[in-house]
Amino acid sequence: MANRRDRMGDANLPGPPEGAVNMSRPYTGGWRTVWLNVLLIMMSVLFVVLMCELFLFRFILIPGDVPVNVYMDGLVRLQPGSVGVWRVGDDVAGAFRINAQGWNSGHTSYDAKAPSGVRRIAIIGDSFVEALQVPYNESLAERLEGAGQGGLQVYRFGISGAPLSHYLAMARHVAQTYHPDMIVLVLVHNDFDESFINVAGRYTSSFLKFQMSGDRVVAEIPPAPYQATWRDWLRQSAMLRYLYYRQRLNPAAVLTRLSPSSAPVYQANVDIGAVASQREKIRGATDYAFSQFQSLAREHNFRPVLMMDGDRRSIAAGMDDAGLYRDGALWLNAMAAQAASKAGLPFIDLHPLLREEWTMNHQPLNFISDNHWNAQGHRVAAQALAAYIMGKKP
Repeated sequence: MANRRDRMGDANLPGPPEGAVNMSRPYTGGWRTVWLNVLLIMMSVLFVVLMCELFLFRFILIPGDVPVNVYMDGLVRLQPGSVGVWRVGDDVAGAFRINAQGWNSGHTSYDAKAPSGVRRIAIIGDSFVEALQVPYNESLAERLEGAGQGGLQVYRFGISGAPLSHYLAMARHVAQTYHPDMIVLVLVHNDFDESFINVAGRYTSSFLKFQMSGDRVVAEIPPAPYQATWRDWLRQSAMLRYLYYRQRLNPAAVLTRLSPSSAPVYQANVDIGAVASQREKIRGATDYAFSQFQSLAREHNFRPVLMMDGDRRSIAAGMDDAGLYRDGALWLNAMAAQAASKAGLPFIDLHPLLREEWTMNHQPLNFISDNHWNAQGHRVAAQALAAYIMGKKP
C-alpha cells in the first residue's frame, strides 16, 4: 500500500510552471539558431565589403590605379598599354602610361635604333626611375630629353624594388637591345645590401642577386621568371588599392606605429644599424657591380655614368653632412664614389645639389606622403645629368 500511496502522491505533485523549459528533453533549436546567426553575420560582412568595394572606394574614397607586373625577355616589368593614376596620400597623383615594352615613359614605344644625329641615353633604376609619382612625361628622363633640344633621345627603364645587382641584368638587356650612347644607373641607398639579402615581395625573386662569400661576390643568382598569383588579382581590388597603396596601411607600417620605440633607425631609406653591420659586404658587392658595369660599357661601346640620390630628409632637418658621410646614410654615397673612382666610372652625388636647391628655395624635394622625388627632385636630377652631358660640372 505504501508503494501505491507514494505513486499516487507523485501523481498529485504540481507540474512545472507554464513556459518553463523541460530539461529532460533534448533541445534541438540551439545549434540551428547559432548557424543562422553565423550566416547572418557573414552575409552582413559580405554586404559591407561589397558596398565598400563597389561604392565607397570607387566614388568617395578614391584609390590609385596599380599597374600589373609581367615578365618579358628575362626582366620583370609592367603590363604594356596600362594607363592610370598612381595615388599615395593626398599629395601624390601621378598619371602613368606603360609603353609597348613595359616601361613607364613619355615614349609610347622604344625603337631599336636611334634617329640619325641623335644621342640615345638609357636611364636605369628602381621606383625613382619608374617614377609613378609624377606624370609620365615629367620624370628626369623626359626633362633631360627636353633639355637636349632635339639632340637627345632618353629612354628609361625603372621597376620598383630593383637593387643594384638587378641593374646589371637591365643594363645588359638595354645595351644589347637598344645600343645607347650612354647608360646611367640611378642609385638609391637601399640598392646595395638588397643586392645580396633576401627581401620579401611579390617579385623580388625575379631580380638578379649576388651570392656572397664574406666580402666577395662568388656568383650571380639569375632572376626567376615571374608568375602571377592570387595576390596579383587581390591587389586590383578598390579596397586594397586604397588601404594598402594610397594609405600605406601595410602590416609593417602598422606594427611600427604601435611600437615606435622598437623600430629600426632609418636614414634615407635604409636601416642604419643593418648597413653598419654589413659595410664590408656592401663594399665588395659594389666593387663587383661597378666593375661589371665598366666591362659592359667597353664591350658595347657606351659611356657609363652613375648618379646617386641624397638624403633629402636630413637636408630639410638641417643635419650635419660630415657626420652623415662618416656614420650615416651618406656613408653609402662616399663608399659608392670611392668604388666608382676605382672602376673608372663617372659618379654624380646628388646630395650637395639637392642641398643647394633646398638652401636657395626651401621647397620640398619629395612628397609628404611618399619619400620619392617630386617635380623639384626630378628637375635637380635632370639638370645634373644635363650638365654632365654638356661637359659642365654638375
